Amino acid sequence: MFRAFSCDIKSACCVMKHRLAECLSRLVWHGRLARARTGETPVPHRPAGIGSRYLPTCCLFAVLPLIVLRAAPADIVAVQGRPMSVGVTVVELKEGRLFYELSSGREVERPIEQVTFLQISGWDAFNAAEKLMQEGRHRAAAEAYEQLLHDKDAAASVGRLDRGLLVRSRLIRACDQDGRFDRAVEVYLEVAERMPAAVESLRPARLPNAGSTFLPAAATAVDAAIARRRGTPLGVSLARWRMTWPDAAATTTRTADPDASPESRRLREELAAVESLIAAGSFDDALARLQPLQNDKAGAQRPEVFYWQGRAWWGKSEKEGKEDRERDVCRAGLAFMRVAIHYPGHPLAPESLFRAGEVCSRSGQPGRAGGLWAELARRYPGVQPWSAKAQLLSAGEAASKPAAGQGAR
Repeated sequence: MFRAFSCDIKSACCVMKHRLAECLSRLVWHGRLARARTGETPVPHRPAGIGSRYLPTCCLFAVLPLIVLRAAPADIVAVQGRPMSVGVTVVELKEGRLFYELSSGREVERPIEQVTFLQISGWDAFNAAEKLMQEGRHRAAAEAYEQLLHDKDAAASVGRLDRGLLVRSRLIRACDQDGRFDRAVEVYLEVAERMPAAVESLRPARLPNAGSTFLPAAATAVDAAIARRRGTPLGVSLARWRMTWPDAAATTTRTADPDASPESRRLREELAAVESLIAAGSFDDALARLQPLQNDKAGAQRPEVFYWQGRAWWGKSEKEGKEDRERDVCRAGLAFMRVAIHYPGHPLAPESLFRAGEVCSRSGQPGRAGGLWAELARRYPGVQPWSAKAQLLSAGEAASKPAAGQGAR
């Protein structure tokens, strides 16, 4: 019933107008009648319409449209170059586009990067962050968005709308406008992994100058993403973008540089296939394809071969019984440590060191896990999110069970 009324606001307003007029007429007549009974005035003529015994019903119909209009959805969407849409319902964020339903019931979609302002009914914290962005208070807006991400309930999905993804999409621009390029890139990569269609449209636009302290961490994060997504449209797009950065930003090995040799191209294709198999949960097939790549011909891709071996063994262990699980967890740890020890300058080294700590933690070695995470925080202080996660987990391990001398060497 509410949806039927909310879909025709003009009709509801018309009903409200007539019912209020009729209600007022009834009230005036009753007032005159009361004065006539005291002898002050002659008995008034009864107006045509509903009898006086239906006055409560008349009043109810008079205020019902107000109740209905108040209960109707009150989302607001402002899109660049278009009139603001009021009274809509935000439905979903998918493939870089925001879907919302108009009061007429028609669903429309707009690129999320063109949405300049949002207000979502019942989500006050998000609405406050959006207002801060609209006022140009970018740092305060970024902090408000960050707070939403830390609140799991606030960022939980509601219906088809992934609120966490929406908040991250808005946070990218806030950090970019605030000059925090490293954080903008970090959040952008999280969104791009989940919504590859937005890899071009949501990209941070304010690239710092050469020598900026924000560039090293951002460069490492992008290089690692390129290594993970090598051979995919996402990886290709990131590599093209990475090549436009100032040369001074390349504090790590440039994985974006193309290698035209047929062998290198074949290896990249194999690694892309391995990544797809792991994402699909086909861990045995992924390990089988990785096996012949463990040779000197892998060259610059050897760290990636070890990294994906670790990911495959780790994924496989989660589906096995206790005995097999312990064995494959150890194999995963060995593969990750090969990257961390033999290729410390590779973009995947920080993540591999972090995952090696996770292996130790699962294997009942909290002291050694804490040591590896402490080593990660010391060796790669600006590489996010791994450094921040390592600091948090390392502090937790030290507080719960201090274990000196068990750190990574």
